[in-house]
Amino acid sequence: MKWFGKPGSIWDMGPRFPLLDKNRQSSIPGLYLAGDVTGTPDIKAAINTGAEVARHLLSQDLACKPPCDAHVLILGGGPAGVSAALEFEKAITSGARAPRWVGGDGAAAKAATHKPYLLLEKKQLFTTVRNFAKCKPLFYASTGDPDVKGDLWWQEPGDGAAVRSCDLVEVWASQLEKYSLNARLGETVTDIQKTDKFRVVTDKRSYVCDRVILCIGKLIYLTKLDVGQEAAPKVFYEPPDAAQYRDRDLLVVGDTNEALETALGLMGHNRVTLVHSSPELKEAAPELIESVETQVRAGRLNRLANAKVKKVEPDAVVLETPSAPALRVKNDVVLPFLGVEKTELPLDFFRKIHIAYERDWDLRRYLLFAFVILAVGAFYLIKKFMPGAVMVPAPVALGLPGNEWDLGSLYPLVYTLVMVGFGVKAIRRWKKFRWRVRKGFGGQQTLRLASLIFFQTFFFFLLPLFILRDWKAWGLLYPWPLVFHPGTVEHFQQSQFWWWWSLGLALIAVPVFTFFHGKKFCTWVCGCGGLAETVGDSWRHYSPKGVGNTRKERQIYFVTGSAAVATVLVAAGYDLSVAGISLSKLYSYTVDLFLIAIIPVAMYIFLGGKIWCRYWCPVVGWMNLVGKKTSRFRISADKHRCITCNLCSRYCEVGVDVMRFAVKGEAFGMWNSSCIGCGMCIHVCPTDVLTFGHHQLVTLPTAPPLKPQPRV
Repeated sequence: MKWFGKPGSIWDMGPRFPLLDKNRQSSIPGLYLAGDVTGTPDIKAAINTGAEVARHLLSQDLACKPPCDAHVLILGGGPAGVSAALEFEKAITSGARAPRWVGGDGAAAKAATHKPYLLLEKKQLFTTVRNFAKCKPLFYASTGDPDVKGDLWWQEPGDGAAVRSCDLVEVWASQLEKYSLNARLGETVTDIQKTDKFRVVTDKRSYVCDRVILCIGKLIYLTKLDVGQEAAPKVFYEPPDAAQYRDRDLLVVGDTNEALETALGLMGHNRVTLVHSSPELKEAAPELIESVETQVRAGRLNRLANAKVKKVEPDAVVLETPSAPALRVKNDVVLPFLGVEKTELPLDFFRKIHIAYERDWDLRRYLLFAFVILAVGAFYLIKKFMPGAVMVPAPVALGLPGNEWDLGSLYPLVYTLVMVGFGVKAIRRWKKFRWRVRKGFGGQQTLRLASLIFFQTFFFFLLPLFILRDWKAWGLLYPWPLVFHPGTVEHFQQSQFWWWWSLGLALIAVPVFTFFHGKKFCTWVCGCGGLAETVGDSWRHYSPKGVGNTRKERQIYFVTGSAAVATVLVAAGYDLSVAGISLSKLYSYTVDLFLIAIIPVAMYIFLGGKIWCRYWCPVVGWMNLVGKKTSRFRISADKHRCITCNLCSRYCEVGVDVMRFAVKGEAFGMWNSSCIGCGMCIHVCPTDVLTFGHHQLVTLPTAPPLKPQPRV
């Protein structure tokens, strides 16, 4: 069913990664993945994964039987691929056990003259890093493994400073001069076929091997000029070679570091015009902005602010400015540098070579979907219509004394134990994720999950069942309409305390809390959200993504409005009937049974844990109404640190496109997103782009020129 994978549908969960075992072997035996393609976006992690896969293969007793061009083919010449190649080089020079050639004529000669690996790269080594802006800071990741396990040089500069990409490439080039890598550049892999061996097909020839290490990166889609059909021969989106342009009329578009560097680098021998749509240069590094301003004042560089490219012609471009809606400028080449629009994995290529990746709908997944829906639905229907089966005193169910307790405690007991168990699992998972504790963010995920466990154990289990022994005590912290709702209005009206407490909680406490903390109640206190945060934690990255799913969030206001109208009518004594069903029971069946229980819990495995909170929870709808214009809660971003890895958006359980805000350096909160304040985007960001609060992060200084020290 294509509907389950259609972009924009409720099943559209953003980028998907291949399914790998602990050694990073894919669903195809012998095909391994390393680097960015595995979801490890930083350079240190790429170096580590490449080295670890190579060491794993070197530990195997591989015997390359003819026909065989190499024992191992390494596809991709980035940090991961080169790191893997260096492991084989080290094994060769040290005489350590390495794959061997066996059988056939000339096997001994091959073993002496051939290297056991071959690296293929479609352009040149480290192409992606080379294409960065020259002053692009590469920050040391604070997630994953703290150690560098490969031989490709990488060292933290200290004091949080950033390494410059150009300096790093120079160091790597110097390091590789000591080796004679068995690499072939300028070959593009088009297919990988597997029988008893692998046949790797490129645009030039094919290779036969025993193992493959796939080290390709994500596909990077640059923001294009919005001019319709572009004149392809004169529009280039990659950094130019300055030597190829002499005495040309060049138009550089954008206010990014890449745009300013390109304009400055080409103006010496060309007539360069820098065009940007913003009134001032703010996006680039301060030193670049100062250099551009200096050259503009000296007359060596032309700059047009508040200008947009409207049309590209063979010998000119048409610009729109505040003073001239159709300004025609003589032009030979257009060089747009407008930033990254999106990045994604090459899933079409994975599907072509039959690599399995997460959330792929096959027969097993369809059967699991049907089973979970039926099982969860049956359980909650029994709980609703035959409460005696599950809502019994726990001592009775366990055969212990205490059957005088009249509150059903077995279900809350199981609910609490499940939350505690999965909460501890989640704490262990995320505690290991970061090795460097961020200032002001130490142990936030541990504290948040521990808070959920505490509130569930004390306020939502012990207090109502064993201390106050009053089911209305669940309303002590659950605001309207979770416990106090149309179906329970009559009971709450019988108690002055609980009636006024519930109204005060909804009308005073919730707005005040929302003003200071946004929707953190959902991720720090609420038992409904707590189950999603603990049991649903393993599938939090399955949350629906995209603009279409963001628009679907509007339905929450319909649920909130219906709950409010029904509550007021029932409280006023007008429990009207619709098709023979009263308003209170209609709410109880639709919201309290299906939308809060059956659908969201059953969908944890398929849509993440926050479907209820995101689309149907009336409390969240009320928070949105009172906090969108007033809440002080926000998360700020330092765009200069962003590496567009998309981990922030991937792990957002309410589908916020966090990376879109991060790359622009924009803050987000209740006024422009559905953020619930869990802070997971901050936690998983490898380069510390995001932070709670109104202030912007301070970009740390660039490290001095690199002087790598030999490893001991």
